[in-house]
Amino acid sequence: MGTWGAAGLEVWTRDAEAARRPLERSITSGDFLSSISSTTRPATGIPMTDLLFDDAFFDERWPEVASGLAHVESSRSASQLRGALQRISADPNFHCVRAGRPDFEAVLDELPEAEEFFSSILPRIVGLAQEAPKFKDKVVPILLQGRPSTVAFTYSETATLLALAFLGLLPNQGGTTSMSPLYFPKDGCAFPPNTEKLRCFLQYFRHVSETIDAKGEIWIKRCCDDLGLMPEDLTTCPAPLCHCFVQNLRTPIYDSSASMHVDFANASVGGGIFLNAPGATAQEEITFATHPELSLATLLSASSPLSDDEVLLVRGARRFSRHAGFLDTFRCLGAVRQDEEAFSKDVIQIVIDARMYDGAGVGAPYRHDHLFQVEDAMRDLRKALCGFGAARLSFPDRKVCATGNWGCGAFGGSPAVKLFVQWVAASLAGLQGLEYFPWDDTVLFEFLSSGEALECFSKTTVGQLWAAVVAAARMQLGLPNEAHRYKDDGSHFLRSVLGAVQAK
Repeated sequence: MGTWGAAGLEVWTRDAEAARRPLERSITSGDFLSSISSTTRPATGIPMTDLLFDDAFFDERWPEVASGLAHVESSRSASQLRGALQRISADPNFHCVRAGRPDFEAVLDELPEAEEFFSSILPRIVGLAQEAPKFKDKVVPILLQGRPSTVAFTYSETATLLALAFLGLLPNQGGTTSMSPLYFPKDGCAFPPNTEKLRCFLQYFRHVSETIDAKGEIWIKRCCDDLGLMPEDLTTCPAPLCHCFVQNLRTPIYDSSASMHVDFANASVGGGIFLNAPGATAQEEITFATHPELSLATLLSASSPLSDDEVLLVRGARRFSRHAGFLDTFRCLGAVRQDEEAFSKDVIQIVIDARMYDGAGVGAPYRHDHLFQVEDAMRDLRKALCGFGAARLSFPDRKVCATGNWGCGAFGGSPAVKLFVQWVAASLAGLQGLEYFPWDDTVLFEFLSSGEALECFSKTTVGQLWAAVVAAARMQLGLPNEAHRYKDDGSHFLRSVLGAVQAK
C-alpha cells in the first residue's frame, strides 16, 4: 500500500517506486508563487508575458483609459455606454457592425434595474476600475497550464479586477476576459437566462463596496499531477469505501453544509459565465454567477484551459445572489444579506472538468466498447482523485465533499458511472464522506436511498467496487442490441454493479 503524504492519502499502485512518491510533492512542488498579495513586481523575475498586466498597460494605455472612464460614468443608455467604451477598449464586442449598423442588443436599457444601473451601479463599477494603478507594483500572474501556482487577492483587489473585466479593459491573453457579451449581445441573441447572470453581477457591484474591507481573500491554487493510476491498480485496492449519503431531489449543491463542493467545470474555467449563448446557465455558470468572485479564476486562466492532469481549488468566494431554476429557467432572485450564513460560507470549490462525449449515446453508461469507456472512466477518476487529493492535502481538516451528476448534462456522461467514479476517487483521497446531490435523477436517488445498497456498500472496498463496475460494463455489452443498451436509464447498470458486489 503506497502512502501519499502526511495527510495519510493512500492508493494501491502497481509500481512500488511510484507508490512511495508523495502526492503532495507532485501536486504542490514548484509552486509558481506562494501568495501574490504581498509580492511586488521587481522581486519576482516572472516574464512579462506571464503577467496579466505588463508595464505598457499602465505606462502607455492607462492615462487614456482613466480619462475616458469619465465618459463611461456619465453614460445614461446602452448606446452611450457602448460609444464611451469604444474609445478606450479594444474589446471587439464594442466594435461589431453588421450591415453597416452597430451589432448589439440594448439589454441594459431593458433591465428592471436599468435606471439604477446608469445612475448608481455603473459609477461604482467605474470607481472600482479607477483603482487599477494599485496593480502597477503588484504581480498579477496568469495561471498557466502545467505550472502549479497559488495566488491570493484581497476582496478589494478582486473587485477592481472584476470591474475592469466588466468594462472590457483587461488585456486579452488569448481567452475571454470581458463580461461585455452579457450586456452587449449580438443583435437578436439576447437569451433571457444569460441576462439573469448579468443581474447577478450587478447585485455584486451594487453591494461589494459594503464588504470590500472585510477580512479574507480569494485564494486560488492550480494543481498538476499525472497520477498514472491504472485499472489493474484499482481492482486489488483494499481501501474501504467512504460513506456516501444522498440528498433530496432538486436540491442544489450550493445549499450543502459540506466544506468542499465540486464545480462541474469546463476545461476553460467558468465555462460560459461571460457568454450570452444557449446552455450557458448550467451548474458551473450558476455557481460563478451567484458567487461572482469565483470569476477571478476565469480571468487568470482564460488563456490556459485545464489539461487532463490539472485542477483548480478556489476558496473565499462569497454568495451575493439568490437564484431559482436551471438552464432556460434560471432567474436571479435578489441579494443574499451579509448577515446570512450563506453569504460568507467557507467553501472550497474543487474545479474539475469531466470527459466530454460526442452526441452518440448521450447518457449511456458505456457508449461504444468496453475498453474505450473504461479508459474514459479512468481519465475522470484520475481527474477527480487529483481534485479531492489536492483539497485534502491543502485542507486536511475538511473531510466531506458535496457533488452530484458531474459531467452528465451537455458533456454527455452517465450519472450512474460518475457516481462510482467519484465515490472511488473520494475514498482513495481519504475523504470520510461524499454528499451526493442527484438533482432530478430519480433512479440514482432511489438506488442510493435503498437499505440494500447502503448495507452492501458499507462493507465494500475500492477494489471490489471497481471490479463490479468493470463487470457491469461487460454485462452492458451483452444486452440484445446497441439501441437497447443506449436506452438504459441507469437502473440496469446500477443493479448490475450491486449484484456483482454482492456476489463477492
